[in-house]
Amino acid sequence: MANMIISLQAGGAGVHDIVRINLFIVNHTEELLPIWSTAAKNVSGEGPYPANTLIPVPRLALNGLLVEIEATAVVIRYVL
Repeated sequence: MANMIISLQAGGAGVHDIVRINLFIVNHTEELLPIWSTAAKNVSGEGPYPANTLIPVPRLALNGLLVEIEATAVVIRYVL
């Protein structure tokens, strides 16, 4: 989550600019869902929350990786 926030800030965005999150979790079980819910609330506060898709996967690209977060943020800038 910290890396996601750093990436957002580098692009001039923040957590409330996120419109969609895809979450890939190795060997996900329903019992793990509260961990994600708590982490999301810690970052976003009481919302609003973006659309979320949690995708259980058998493994990720590198050994030892357990979670991958793909976030799409939209920042609209008006130029007059």
